[in-house]
Amino acid sequence: MSWAEISLSNSEEHEDHLDKLYDIFFNDESPVAERSRPWKPHISIAYDNPESSFINLKEIISDFIQIPTLLQSSQRRVTGISLWSTIGKLTDWKCLERVVF
Repeated sequence: MSWAEISLSNSEEHEDHLDKLYDIFFNDESPVAERSRPWKPHISIAYDNPESSFINLKEIISDFIQIPTLLQSSQRRVTGISLWSTIGKLTDWKCLERVVF
């Protein structure tokens, strides 16, 4: 699988918040592996399946033209969060929960 994303900045404060969330969702008895640091905040732009589709630069640039704020470096106002199960192939991914602020 290939993807395109915009990576965003991170901070120690952000990492501390993620540690707290990880502790809430996963306790010592959980079989989930330990959280790796640092986490890379990002906006996923596109995913593809190299067997049947391909990401191309022209389409990504077209997205940036249609939504120019994606490339602005100003602070972003978070309006919601979603939790996804990414088990399996991309077509198997499921949105488990979405909260809009």
